Formats: sequence, C-alpha cells, structure tokens
Amino acid sequence: MPVVAKQEMYRLSTDGTLVCPISGFTTYNGDSVAFNDVCNHILSEHKLKCLHVGQETHHGDHGPWHDTIAVFGK
Repeated sequence: MPVVAKQEMYRLSTDGTLVCPISGFTTYNGDSVAFNDVCNHILSEHKLKCLHVGQETHHGDHGPWHDTIAVFGK
C-alpha cells in the first residue's frame, strides 16, 4: 500500500465543531460554520493536500447521521 502522508495528517468532519486542527481558524456562514471555508483555509494557509473527501454514517437513537469528512496531509 502506498504511503499517503509522511509528516502529518488531519481529519475534518461536519459532526462537530469545524475548526482548523492546526491554527484554530473557524468561520461562520449565517448560523453555521462553513465546511468548505475551513477546508480551503487548510489547503491555502497550511499548504496541505486533500487526501480524501467522503461520507461517514453514525447510527443513533434518532436514526442515522450522515457527516462529510475530509482528510489532509503532507
């Protein structure tokens, strides 16, 4: 299996507080934090590569919850 990140790797998810895991950057778009703004910040300010974007499903008392995740690294 190929190595996808040698130095560092970070995961961002819509399941909680959307904050840059490196600098703490966050942005609000109306009443919610914009996932794409935090992703763009990680790409442009920290020069990381986007390694994966996908969906994650959690099953709970009120049915399934669907979240978007992005993984960054270098």
